[in-house]
Amino acid sequence: MYVTVSPCGGAVRWKLTNLPVSTVKNKPTLSFYIGKQNYMTNRLYDNVFKEPHYPDSWHEDEETLYKNAGEKQMNYVSKTASMLHVRLYLTGLRRICKVEIRFGTTPVEKHLFFQLFHLTQPKIDNIQSKSVTLSWKPSMSALLYTGGRLVYVIALSTVRPFATLCDLETDLKLDRVNLLEHRRQEHVAHRLIPQHHSGAVRSLTVLDATGPAKLQLISLQQNTNYYANVFALDLNTGENIAYNTVSFTTTSENQISQHRLVSSLTEAQLQTGYLGPSRVAFKVYQFSAPVAISELYILIQPCTGPLQAAIYQDGQKTLHYSIEELQAINLTGVNVGIVQIQIANDDNQAKIFNIWASNNYSAYPYPKLPYDTSITVTERKCDSVQLSWLASTDAHVYCLYKRVQRFDYFKQLTLEDWNLCQQPDENLQPLFCNQFRGNQYRNEILIQEIAALKPATTYRFDLFVSKHNQPSLAYRTVWVKTRTYC
Repeated sequence: MYVTVSPCGGAVRWKLTNLPVSTVKNKPTLSFYIGKQNYMTNRLYDNVFKEPHYPDSWHEDEETLYKNAGEKQMNYVSKTASMLHVRLYLTGLRRICKVEIRFGTTPVEKHLFFQLFHLTQPKIDNIQSKSVTLSWKPSMSALLYTGGRLVYVIALSTVRPFATLCDLETDLKLDRVNLLEHRRQEHVAHRLIPQHHSGAVRSLTVLDATGPAKLQLISLQQNTNYYANVFALDLNTGENIAYNTVSFTTTSENQISQHRLVSSLTEAQLQTGYLGPSRVAFKVYQFSAPVAISELYILIQPCTGPLQAAIYQDGQKTLHYSIEELQAINLTGVNVGIVQIQIANDDNQAKIFNIWASNNYSAYPYPKLPYDTSITVTERKCDSVQLSWLASTDAHVYCLYKRVQRFDYFKQLTLEDWNLCQQPDENLQPLFCNQFRGNQYRNEILIQEIAALKPATTYRFDLFVSKHNQPSLAYRTVWVKTRTYC
């Protein structure tokens, strides 16, 4: 026996129960009890969850078989045949909710469609400004379907993914018959939906399962994010299963012409990159994995402003980051092939950044910074100050620099072009550099007194930390004014 619940654009909560054979004298049946959850509002007296009332909804011998909630397709499968009267309690979690329910008593091992339940995520390859290649792993049971019974429905959206096929039909305002009119002819790539269409779908294709599990999506918009949805559909029974949604972003013509070359990342070597003053400026780096890697470590350090970063594995985007400060990324289970890192500008200002990659964590170029990189002024005198900070847990060298602040440092904060990757310059006077072995169990507090200062004078102190013979990494800067009188 099997029960399939497919919400059509809204979340539902449902429960399946069984009345034992001994309590029911009639033929096998499936009863439905439909309820609606009270809508949540911001008014205190309405903001209460109430169970829907089902008349005669609970028999003293009634057994709960399964319960679930969500907006994706949910399935219950049982190999036992002792159930006679099954009840399905269904609660819509929105004001208006349409649900597709399927129920059958065919033994699972004889029902070919259930071999489709373990589908993998589609892949996106060859991303261009106006086209991509979409492919997916065909079901093993597709070979068992004859006479064109099994088809794949592919929908492309710029707004949102579709959790179920009936969710797609609801957006298109189409029934199953009209949907299948989009069944592809050999010379047609896919059917475009007009841009003024009120729904989210931008193209729709129906492919026979006997053909290749691949589709070239064309006539796309440049620099646009898309969601691709693939569904397997049995034409005879109407049963359908959804693949996982895959998303991708097309490139732009300007990006392609300006950045055709892809830069390679050298193992454990820190590299500096530059982005032009344009929101569409980007740069692509690739790291080659000749063998499978258990862990790949990537470091992205924005120097002069925020960035966007995307990670691609096997041609498919797997991660995306908005980066404003040093970002360490750890990829696990990297297959043989190419890992691509796309660094994109976040505004119309030119950007400088550092990037690094290695499968050896000990080669990481910087010490691990503590969770709090602030410098605290613990004591202030007329001729000295005392500073404290949290040390890195790694072995490192820390160096402190000072500079007399001769004008309003608030103006400097506003006007100065900051570079977080900049090394100590000639305007900073070095005070000392000390080695610290590190404590892997906790961040120790380091305290340092700076003497021989002038009264009533504002000093700027910059703290840098580094591994041996590696670039320095800056802690925060602190300004301190010594006391006027001793």
